[in-house]
Amino acid sequence: MYIINKNYQNKINKYVIITKNLILFTTIILLSLCMIFASKISSSGVIRGLKFCSEILIPNLFPFMALSSFIIYSGIIFKLTNFFSKITNFLFNMPEIASSAIILGQLGGYPVGAKVTRDLLDENLITPSQARRLILFCVGAGPAFVINIVGSLLFKNQKIGILMLISQIFSSFLIGIFLGIQSRFLNKENFEIKNKKTTKIYDPNLSNSLVRACESTSIVTINMCALVIIFSVLISFLDYFHISQNYLISTGITALLEITQGIHSLITVGASPCVLSFALSWGGICVHMQVKSILGDLKFSYFKFVIFRVIHAILSFMLTYIVLNCFKISIPASNFFSIIPSQVPAEIQFSSNNIIGSTALIFTCIYFLISLIQI
Repeated sequence: MYIINKNYQNKINKYVIITKNLILFTTIILLSLCMIFASKISSSGVIRGLKFCSEILIPNLFPFMALSSFIIYSGIIFKLTNFFSKITNFLFNMPEIASSAIILGQLGGYPVGAKVTRDLLDENLITPSQARRLILFCVGAGPAFVINIVGSLLFKNQKIGILMLISQIFSSFLIGIFLGIQSRFLNKENFEIKNKKTTKIYDPNLSNSLVRACESTSIVTINMCALVIIFSVLISFLDYFHISQNYLISTGITALLEITQGIHSLITVGASPCVLSFALSWGGICVHMQVKSILGDLKFSYFKFVIFRVIHAILSFMLTYIVLNCFKISIPASNFFSIIPSQVPAEIQFSSNNIIGSTALIFTCIYFLISLIQI
């Protein structure tokens, strides 16, 4: 029976690989045709992506990412984590040094939590299993993006931005506490080093630590911006080729793929703070790819990561809804489900319909979903 099941599983895996390769090959051909025959759309997507990177991502994320790396590489983090050691051990069943990834992950923006986790793992201060658990709840949008960009700049309401940030952080902590309880009672993989104290200083020379932090952060930033630009091109084709007849569905797809442009689109159609909280906690596939890139050779289940991003998004949605109703916080009148394409500004309405672009993006989504089967 075991041999039969194994042979059956191998046959399924073989067909999955063949299907993935076929879809990937077809997608590449179709996207290549799109870029040849709609080069202006591709160029506009690159320009829009560069604009988001230069005006939003780099100014808000690079300084904090560099600072977080500096306090890791210089050894300052050991002094900062002493205060949170008991809380980290009690709530999350983690070593005290892990509090740096938890705190900076919530305050620094999406890639920061993953980057600090990677740094701690490279220095053997946490185990791979602890790193895999950290990454499930220490990835957050950060106050710079949520309050300054989403709340103040886009939504025109700083209080709403603060509310969404609190909901997101509280949801992350709930997930972290749940995972801590699970690890404490279901296995013992963390107990070996969770109380281990270390006095290692990476480099007492602060100038060397600063240079090292800037170098590593620059690499992460370049990779992050490159992904944003690529997804911006895909979203431009989504708009141009009129994938969906319903603008709300297209807006949802944009938020599913890339969070900065997705949030802008959601606010354009009058999305409520609850919906924005959901999207912010989800983060977008572009952010997910950034996290995977930063973690490098660390093996972890992307499918599990996606499940916990969805759980985080649902919790944030619910907490935002509860707080809005309990404290009677007023927001601009809007109805997310009643916007029709004619109400959308002309400069962002769809312009044409093309089977090549539609098929290419559909194949891209199918390929992504099938890739989850083997994770």
